[in-house]
Amino acid sequence: MKKLLLIVILLMVVVSCPCYAVDAQAYAEKRLDEYRDSLDPESLKYGWLGGEWLAVALSYENDELFDRYLADLKKALVSTKGVLDERKYTTYSRVILALNALGEDASDFSGYDLYEYLSDYDKVTAQGLTGAVFALIALDNENTEDTVKGRYIDLILSRQKEDGGFGLQEFSEPDVTAMVLISLYKHQDDKKVSECIDRALVWLSENENSNGCFQIGEETSEYNSQVIIALSTLGIDPETDTRFIKNGKTLFDGLSGFESELGYKHVKDGKYDQMATEQAMCALSAYKRLKDKKTPLYFQNVYIEGFVCVM
Repeated sequence: MKKLLLIVILLMVVVSCPCYAVDAQAYAEKRLDEYRDSLDPESLKYGWLGGEWLAVALSYENDELFDRYLADLKKALVSTKGVLDERKYTTYSRVILALNALGEDASDFSGYDLYEYLSDYDKVTAQGLTGAVFALIALDNENTEDTVKGRYIDLILSRQKEDGGFGLQEFSEPDVTAMVLISLYKHQDDKKVSECIDRALVWLSENENSNGCFQIGEETSEYNSQVIIALSTLGIDPETDTRFIKNGKTLFDGLSGFESELGYKHVKDGKYDQMATEQAMCALSAYKRLKDKKTPLYFQNVYIEGFVCVM
């Protein structure tokens, strides 16, 4: 009888313990190494695809892989006299993050201070919430006080929806909510910011499906990627935090379902997608940095107390 009782108890323990199909840290390291090794340095050029986000995700200290990218960016700055884009100021934010990841000085790159463009509140916010979010992230890379940061924070906080999420539409979206969380990372001492973050995290947790994915219309890999970046930035382990484990599945289990031979797909029944792949690489790199106790992905080479400030 005692033996039978012991067997029943053991079975209950096995059933009640979540079983993770993906070892997140090993998975991240393997996929990052495979993709980095597959890259042709000559293909890495200035631009929102095949450029900045790959530099953010895959750069190492004293990295020569992105020399071609840096040369192409310098050429673009010279040819445009520093005006990379007159309409989309997220371009400057994106380039600043890439330069910081590569150990370059975005305040004096080829003679141009790219931070200056982000002090123009009206032009930055012409892109709405997205413009403010990425401008705040980029400006926080400089570790200086700037009054315009407060204006961006106020705009961001004002866009939180009643359910706690954020979105570019009338409804909340996982990827937009995640981007907002990243932008508020260095401002958590502000009570209004911390309360905003708490509400957004609740919304994300409540909207994660039982398979470890998010579905607003349809499931996409970018939803998972952005949420992994956000949680890793905030110091929340997506593999072990019970708020983000559904039916024994983590966000990494969800992301792995979008794999293609060369990288990742936008949707599960789709084909290889470059943007989806680059966002997935950013997510995996963000998680690896969390586990290695390095500064968050979008704040590489920025001094933050308690973190290793290296690439």
